[in-house]
Amino acid sequence: MVAGEGAERLGEAGPGVEQRAAAVADAACELADLVTPGAWSVGAVEDAADAIDVLAAALAAIDPEVARALAAVPAATAALRRRLVPGTVQDVAEVPAQRSERPPRRGLGPGWKGVRTTG
Repeated sequence: MVAGEGAERLGEAGPGVEQRAAAVADAACELADLVTPGAWSVGAVEDAADAIDVLAAALAAIDPEVARALAAVPAATAALRRRLVPGTVQDVAEVPAQRSERPPRRGLGPGWKGVRTTG
């Protein structure tokens, strides 16, 4: 079990979520144990990259901070496809990270002259 910063926000898993997540993790481990560099096909690369994209999107729904952490995944899997499966990749639009509740920092603005002290 993974527990880290933010884990306290997670509650009980929905019906079937833990079982399906465990099955995905087991399948990923079995695949990693099975493959060698020459064992991949175009279809297998596409399926594995699609699975990575879907899992990242599902995890990104947890909260905006998780979404920001996973925002680079679609671009990474698109780069993987371009490298290993040339000519089969459509441009993947990057999903913008959701904004946090904290308001953006404001600059000092034009005309700011610095802090003045008397004395």
